[in-house]
Amino acid sequence: MSETLSDWRKIYAEELRETFEQIRVASGDVAIRIRNMTQDMQGVSAEASNIKQKSEQISSNSGKVSGEMENVATASDEQSTAADEIATASQSLAKLAQNLQNSLNKFQF
Repeated sequence: MSETLSDWRKIYAEELRETFEQIRVASGDVAIRIRNMTQDMQGVSAEASNIKQKSEQISSNSGKVSGEMENVATASDEQSTAADEIATASQSLAKLAQNLQNSLNKFQF
């Protein structure tokens, strides 16, 4: 009976050793997976930060473009007004020239 009990203890001890070895290996695998997931999460965080920075740059550039478009519109309006003033002045000069020509024609012999 002592041999049977001793054999059972050996078998039980071997099974326990194998079970603990499996637990140790599984724990190592879990640790590796956690480390990989942490690295992946850090990569995602870095990319999210990069996207945020690029979005802020786009927003800033959009504001600058909008401001420049307003400047162009203002300059265009000013040029249009100046062109109208030039056209009006040209018409006035043409009338003055015609009047001068008419006056000169009166003095011809």
